[in-house]
Amino acid sequence: MNAGKRLDALAMTCPSCGQPQVPAMTGSTLTIAWYACGCGHFWSARVRDGRPVQGAPPTPLPSMTPMR
Repeated sequence: MNAGKRLDALAMTCPSCGQPQVPAMTGSTLTIAWYACGCGHFWSARVRDGRPVQGAPPTPLPSMTPMR
């Protein structure tokens, strides 16, 4: 598989705006892929079995309100 087809296979949906098929950036590897969406969101994803793996959503921080 050539590099262009490999990068096409790594396309994924933007986790910020939901735009489908954001292509992996040049320089992405078979271990990690880098993305930059038109909305300005920049992220990376691990690659497993030739496909990007999107991690679990971040856990919200606990409230900073002091306990009484």
